[in-house]
Amino acid sequence: MNLEITMNCDRMTTNTAKSQIGFINFLVLPLFKVIHKMLPESSECIENLDENKEYWNTKIEYYDQEL
Repeated sequence: MNLEITMNCDRMTTNTAKSQIGFINFLVLPLFKVIHKMLPESSECIENLDENKEYWNTKIEYYDQEL
């Protein structure tokens, strides 16, 4: 369709692990911190986000090598 590839969607230049960590840090985690203030029982979600960040941190080198 000759559409331009949008930011962080180019398989040839984007480190998926770094992209996921950035998405969590700048969008998802701040949102859940606000939600947690209103719903303290959502702390499990924040713990899961931390685990996801740890997982993606282990993949950074792999994606750097693939690019």
